[in-house]
Amino acid sequence: MNYPKPFRREGQTSLWFNYVDPLTGKRRLKSTGTSKVGESKEYIQAFMDRLTPAGSATFRSYAEKFFSPDTNPRYIRYNLAGLHYSKGRCKMCKSMITRYVFPEKFSDMKLSDITRGDVLDIVSLLARKHSDKMATVNKVIDFISSIFAEAYFRGDLKFNPAQMLGDIEYEHKKRGAFTISEIRDMFSDPDRWISKLAYYVFMFAAYTGRRAGEIFGLQWSQIKDGYLYIDRAYNQVEKAIIDPKWGKSVTIPLCKTLVLPPKGDCPYVFHTKRNKPIYMAWWKRNFNREMNNLGFDIKGRGLVPHSFRHSLNTNLIVALGGQELFVRKYIGWSDIKDTQAGYTHIKPEDLKFIADKIDDMYNIRTPGFPGACEMNGRSKDVRLIKV
Repeated sequence: MNYPKPFRREGQTSLWFNYVDPLTGKRRLKSTGTSKVGESKEYIQAFMDRLTPAGSATFRSYAEKFFSPDTNPRYIRYNLAGLHYSKGRCKMCKSMITRYVFPEKFSDMKLSDITRGDVLDIVSLLARKHSDKMATVNKVIDFISSIFAEAYFRGDLKFNPAQMLGDIEYEHKKRGAFTISEIRDMFSDPDRWISKLAYYVFMFAAYTGRRAGEIFGLQWSQIKDGYLYIDRAYNQVEKAIIDPKWGKSVTIPLCKTLVLPPKGDCPYVFHTKRNKPIYMAWWKRNFNREMNNLGFDIKGRGLVPHSFRHSLNTNLIVALGGQELFVRKYIGWSDIKDTQAGYTHIKPEDLKFIADKIDDMYNIRTPGFPGACEMNGRSKDVRLIKV
């Protein structure tokens, strides 16, 4: 294969090269990230080998293209079509395929020689070796399927050996949920909590049902005039603010009894002492510590931080006697496949009765502690302690 030659651009220290994108047929320019000719040639060779699969490509060499947004054909194709495909998914693909598939002989098989039986064999092998991680194995299967599907779509394979490859059936451990009285009791006295930051974070999760990334990335600019604008999330893999799940934004009215931390100089509502967003390890560790401290059997009941989202949905539907469409809008689930939802136009102000119902359900009024979230200011009596 003839590889592109590195060259210098005026005013640039690193070397660059031109190449033709096989997906779009367009000529593109890319930096090698180094000023050394030898290192640049090695970079170009590795990049082009991943970008342009040879007929004798192994699963390993072909799969490596999917590890970077620059070379992932599905990421490129989806973004050209205006569809949502995150950079974080590329990194997750790299992590899972490298950890679970590359150690196996399957990875060094020639891509065009792999049969449906070979794919079923690797799935069976992964299921046996990682029987305690079936949810993870199913994610690995999803990445394997997408790699073969894209290879077939592009014409790199004459048939797709992973076509109709489904998830492994296993007994899901059902996530638990908190009752209305448990939520009310849990947040009635902040002094029972080890960390005040945890109190604020999990109260917000209980009252709004937002996803973890949306809470991690929440900024004060998203709270205006009693409304919450969810238009971003923090992605820990990318360490950056990205679009919310499925790229869907939502606006909801906030509850009057929701308590937020004092507003400081940090743009994030919930942050560490270094003014960084809270993160997944913090989220899980503090949930376990606080729930154990409050006397909950988290293991026996299957309680996890996401249980607050389950709880809000369950408690609202019961309290409202149905009205799932309004609950769905408030919590932020996609309604693309719901025909009725497509003909129902619900504005943010139409959801105020949902926020009022949450206030009525949880009904937190605590002496000596602010019982309401004021959008234009915070009580100075509230002090953020012990992160």
